[in-house]
Amino acid sequence: MSEPPGDQGTERTGISKLFGEHFALAASAALVLLSVVRVYYFSAFSPDVALTVLSVVNRTQVLVSTLLNFLAVFAPFLIFIRPYRKWFFAGYNPGASTSVRMIAAVACLPLAPLLASALSPVALASIGAGVLIVWAVSGEDRRRKELRRSVLALIATVATILMLILPWQPLEKITLQSADNPVVGYVMGEQAGKTLIIDRFRQPLWIKSDEVNGRELCAKKDTWLGITLSTHISNLINRPPRPQGVDCS
Repeated sequence: MSEPPGDQGTERTGISKLFGEHFALAASAALVLLSVVRVYYFSAFSPDVALTVLSVVNRTQVLVSTLLNFLAVFAPFLIFIRPYRKWFFAGYNPGASTSVRMIAAVACLPLAPLLASALSPVALASIGAGVLIVWAVSGEDRRRKELRRSVLALIATVATILMLILPWQPLEKITLQSADNPVVGYVMGEQAGKTLIIDRFRQPLWIKSDEVNGRELCAKKDTWLGITLSTHISNLINRPPRPQGVDCS
């Protein structure tokens, strides 16, 4: 069985060496940084709103959501890393043992539902198009390698931005006891008897928690960009599609 990718005796220096020796610490710091940047994106690039959100938000929820989205977005790119590709496809070789085939099959199981639940068909199609472009310029000469790296860097940058701008909380319609019109926004958390709501225009609203009379999830727009692949599959299976929330328009 091929060994999983790792340090196979190659000499590493600088950042690569530091990342390899302290992978857990570096990965944790990168995840926290991505989560903070995601909150900043969500807050419409307002430091005041971002700090307000960070003061009350469930940080574990933000971290887990960011981690799952990151894995879903970047899992397809592992195929371009030779050690990972060699290890991943070892089970599909004609002479592979039964245990190696089972491990390769099990490795695929978590990826399919993760990709389907986190990405829209447009995002998946974009990643697929990028993969085809990279394969089209495959080769070992220097020019093709540089072009391949540039394409991968561009795709990774766009995918990261799309991942960061997605909110980790669903849009909700909040009805209040003292108001006739409901508030539509994202419920961030509660502090000192007040609930923080970020409205659709990314403005913070502090409301007394006792004033909240009810909360309902807003229905996502049924577009190829607005909802995920798993939702599209569910809508195709269930005709007519099951309601996914209330109208908040």
